[in-house]
Amino acid sequence: MTRCQVWKKSKQFICSLTFLLIIITANLLWADTSDGTVSQLTTSGPVPSARSAVGTAALGDDIYFFGGLKEFFATRENTFFNDLYRFNTKKNTWEKLSPTGTPPSPRGHVAAIADKKTGIIYIFGGSHFGKNYQDMTMYNDLWAYSISNNSWRKIEPSTPEVPPERAHPFIHLIDNRLYILAGYTPNWGIVNDMWIFDLATSAWRKLTPKNPAPLTNQTPLGGDVDKEHFIFFDGRQTWEFNLKTTEWKDITPAKPNNISAGYVDSQVAFLGPYMYLQGGDKMGGKQITGCNVPYPQSESNDLWRFDLRQHIWKQLTPAGVTLPKIKWGSGVAVNNKIYYFFGYDFSCPPDGKGTGQQTFNQNVYVFTP
Repeated sequence: MTRCQVWKKSKQFICSLTFLLIIITANLLWADTSDGTVSQLTTSGPVPSARSAVGTAALGDDIYFFGGLKEFFATRENTFFNDLYRFNTKKNTWEKLSPTGTPPSPRGHVAAIADKKTGIIYIFGGSHFGKNYQDMTMYNDLWAYSISNNSWRKIEPSTPEVPPERAHPFIHLIDNRLYILAGYTPNWGIVNDMWIFDLATSAWRKLTPKNPAPLTNQTPLGGDVDKEHFIFFDGRQTWEFNLKTTEWKDITPAKPNNISAGYVDSQVAFLGPYMYLQGGDKMGGKQITGCNVPYPQSESNDLWRFDLRQHIWKQLTPAGVTLPKIKWGSGVAVNNKIYYFFGYDFSCPPDGKGTGQQTFNQNVYVFTP
């Protein structure tokens, strides 16, 4: 018999209430401090070849992947793709699709997004280059893939003014309009302009904000909080753009609530009231410059969460398997989970000699908050 059971009835109520409060408090504390879990999936079907910088869009239980490239440091050879794959998150199965129509040319660093109302995936921009990054080509064309028809078509604009060519731009879809922001230029500089494409009229127009857009450290990673606000992380700072007022706002939190280091070429996904940032090159840390790398490497497997309401960054340490050290991968939120695909890591002996080891990720990892 417990102590509560021998108390008088009035005290029994107090004791029961105390136990209930303890249970509720414990559950709240657990929910607040849990950093989630990570697992590696066992998949079936034809796995895409090793690659990075893949155009990625989710619709329902499926995730679609277009193109990408294998950037092979050892030989400075680069292989670009224009194939299309589908991954089903219910069955964990891969499927290579064979659409009709002419597809976009092989390219990496494309922007992709799915229209839930029409079942169409839009592809914009991207890059293609030869050995040693010669013959650089970047694109500003817009393509549509119809899921129901399994077909490609190129969308021709109705206006003479179109966005300049770019790679790895931000893309989003709100109220039948595509928003294109920033991207890399052919000399790997960064533009910070914003364009709107009206899907009903096929017209492009440049959006001029009330205050200057941020000069970013990388092309921004982010998405929409609601139909009026975008949230972006530009490598070091966090920004909000108000579509109604067309104003930029720096919402970078002060320490200790800010992200501890800069990150570029990371994987970003939105889930609930949070933005999750995983991997990428960690700026300010130890960088690999030897072993014939074309540019410094500092891949990370860090996982950060940004609270969209309180504007606070928090580094997470999830349970389960270790997330991969990757950059230029894909992070996609589907059914309250985030799936991670593709990307690569690079390692080099301490003396910086040899060709090093470039490891491409062909596994699928799942983060469950």
